[in-house]
Amino acid sequence: MIKRVHQLHVIAKKFLKNIRLEELIWRSKIGTGHAAETGLLTGVGWGVKSNIIGMFSSYLTLRCVPRISVTPSFNEKKIESNIQCMIRFRIGNAIVAGIRILLNLRKRRDEKWQSTQFRA
Repeated sequence: MIKRVHQLHVIAKKFLKNIRLEELIWRSKIGTGHAAETGLLTGVGWGVKSNIIGMFSSYLTLRCVPRISVTPSFNEKKIESNIQCMIRFRIGNAIVAGIRILLNLRKRRDEKWQSTQFRA
């Protein structure tokens, strides 16, 4: 789809800027059965979640402070994750983005690469 639609990145960025993230709760439990490994994975989990939230904040409009938690489960082998979020956007913005994608898809079909012959 990225190759077929001209300027898909620009269209997606404009649409995502109009999306409001009203609430984000992300809880995880990580455990390996070994305390040292669990502690290491808990730290990695915090880092990954922080980077994902940072990426969200650059593309979406955050209306609240995201509540994230990573709970170590030292005695069990487990990976659990629960995400609860509420987003808000106007349906008109989604329709406009869809129309822009269709129009740019059409433009892309008309463009064809023409090969030039090499003469030596």
